[in-house]
Amino acid sequence: MTNGKITLIILGVIFMGLSFLTPGVSVKIGEILTFGISNTKKIDLNDLRNKTAELRAFSSKSESGAIAGYVYSVYPFNLKNEISVNVGSTSGVRLGGAATNKDGILIGKVISVSANSAIIRTVFDANFELPVYIGKTSVQGLLRGGTNPKINLIPKTSIVDVGEVVFSSSKDFPYGLVLGELGPVEVSGDSVFYEGELKLSYNLADIRTVYLQND
Repeated sequence: MTNGKITLIILGVIFMGLSFLTPGVSVKIGEILTFGISNTKKIDLNDLRNKTAELRAFSSKSESGAIAGYVYSVYPFNLKNEISVNVGSTSGVRLGGAATNKDGILIGKVISVSANSAIIRTVFDANFELPVYIGKTSVQGLLRGGTNPKINLIPKTSIVDVGEVVFSSSKDFPYGLVLGELGPVEVSGDSVFYEGELKLSYNLADIRTVYLQND
């Protein structure tokens, strides 16, 4: 029996075993087998667009100018915490500005700018933090980045539902930039607040163009 056939048999046994585990356990094992890089396409983009339109009407958010930049490849490493683009200060990119995808979804913050390039820290970076609001009632929370970004410090006195839009409330960004939707909520480890997963509509590896704040 060839090494290739042996490998296929072993993988088959592993994935058959995963089907008998609880969802939480199988997901964790799946993350290990894929080196911690999980698929972030968790919500319907059209649904998020509709909710975003309602939110913008509610918050009277105005559109801001932006500079389009192409994302440099880091293949085969596919790192998610930072991305580099081909526009910089010469094009008007500013340090600390917001970076969005083509749908206006906030994906990160500019942390370094040179004449013709910039580096963006994404929401998948463990050092990324951002004050946010949740839903039309603007419940406060704090986005903490990582492989699976989470919304922490949600007051236990608040009422939030799965699927409500999460948007930026940082004074550094245009008000109301959408990040995604709130996932299932649970009591945090300190039992003082609620926390929930940030559900995203995109896969960072698929993004080729980003839009950078220039005002």
